[in-house]
Amino acid sequence: MIFIRFVVLGIFLSSCAINKKIDMSINNLECDSFQVRVTYFPRLYFDEHANDILNSRINKELLTKKLLNEIHEKRKTKVINVLLTKLLEPENDKLNYSLLYNEDGKVNYSYNNIEWVDDDCYFSEEDIIKIKEYWLIKINSY
Repeated sequence: MIFIRFVVLGIFLSSCAINKKIDMSINNLECDSFQVRVTYFPRLYFDEHANDILNSRINKELLTKKLLNEIHEKRKTKVINVLLTKLLEPENDKLNYSLLYNEDGKVNYSYNNIEWVDDDCYFSEEDIIKIKEYWLIKINSY
């Protein structure tokens, strides 16, 4: 009987530790928590916080709620959109890019129908609302 209590306690403490680590990782997300690097083709690279979230063993529904609660923060919107796409819509995990031929020679990226130019970190409030609504509708349809 004592053994079962220790097992239950261990599972509970482990779950609490995982939740705390995920909360810290979400709190530490920044605009540069992922980068696009182009060698022969563009690829997404994630920092340790984003990787912790992607590799988390936490319940996907709970993780999604935690991410959605932070998507309104401008510094996190882009990376949370990418993380949600990777977690919930792997079929849309496609990064596209095109060169903008102007004096700056910037690159236009598109990922899951969201576009940005080079290292622009922030979306407009209007875009943030659209992104959040998209994910709320998507999650409610599951």
